[in-house]
Amino acid sequence: MPEDIRFVLEAPHVNRTQKKRPRLVTSCDNCRLKKIKCIQSSPESVCEACATASVSCRFRDRERYYAERSRIAAAQALAAKNAADKPRKGSPRAPDTTISQGQYVDSTAVQAGVTRSPLRRAIPYHPYRVSSMPLEPCFRSSPESDVSTPPPLGPLFDPNDLTRPHSEIMMTFIQVFFDNRNTDFPFLAYDETIRQFFTRGLTALLANCIAAHAVHYADMPEVTKRGIMHVSDLYCDRAKGLLASELEAPTLDTLHALILLAWAESNRNRSTEFCAYGQTATELAAKMGFSDQAIAQMATDEYERTILQATWSCVAILDNAVRHVSLF
Repeated sequence: MPEDIRFVLEAPHVNRTQKKRPRLVTSCDNCRLKKIKCIQSSPESVCEACATASVSCRFRDRERYYAERSRIAAAQALAAKNAADKPRKGSPRAPDTTISQGQYVDSTAVQAGVTRSPLRRAIPYHPYRVSSMPLEPCFRSSPESDVSTPPPLGPLFDPNDLTRPHSEIMMTFIQVFFDNRNTDFPFLAYDETIRQFFTRGLTALLANCIAAHAVHYADMPEVTKRGIMHVSDLYCDRAKGLLASELEAPTLDTLHALILLAWAESNRNRSTEFCAYGQTATELAAKMGFSDQAIAQMATDEYERTILQATWSCVAILDNAVRHVSLF
């Protein structure tokens, strides 16, 4: 046997610990249940099987996949951020970096590898205050003193489309909104809202109205350090700027956004604006043909009938509240 030939033996269990990557669900719920091929002419069209059976073509399994993936990604990003901001054990003047002899280092320019002390809130918190002062006073006796610089706050709106909340925080807004306000606004479905968010089908008007409510429950620096009511004002003002164009060709999403906007104004103790947007929502519902008898004719299936009924119930509640406020 030639000496230049070598045999490499590999243990058969080497790759057994690697898990296969989960596959994205590509079939709708109806086709998965029937175990048939799901054929769509376009990504947003109804498949042939659902069109033939005259049923809703929904992708709840895919939406759960996206939602779970986004939740895990957000949790990992938050854990990495907390680990980076967590102060290291030991003396604050002994950072885990090696500096050569004679090398000059400006302590105010060091951004990584420096032990940071935890932030202490030196002034009382108020939701309307937007403070430009540091949260921790800095008394430095020498250039070697520790510098505690809070991380920069992320943007509230998408830099590529300033009419929309930033996509990185909008997912959190959707989660906390449905965790805390879904019983108040049952006309919005979690699965459908998630699907619209990932397919860019969620209108900018409705997205801003959801964000205006969600900021009261979102524990993130972009909201808490700017002031909860201040951030809610920003999203409400952006929604108001979009409302005029939406009312030219209103849809069911426009009516839902009006209901959310009216109650957002109520949360801000603005009774005049609450009554104005509440009356607009009632008038729009009447213009779209909402009534107890018409809902059964407007709906094409049971799911749509439930959404329309929930919408009409919320319009009635809003109209009664507006009438009550107007009396005083």
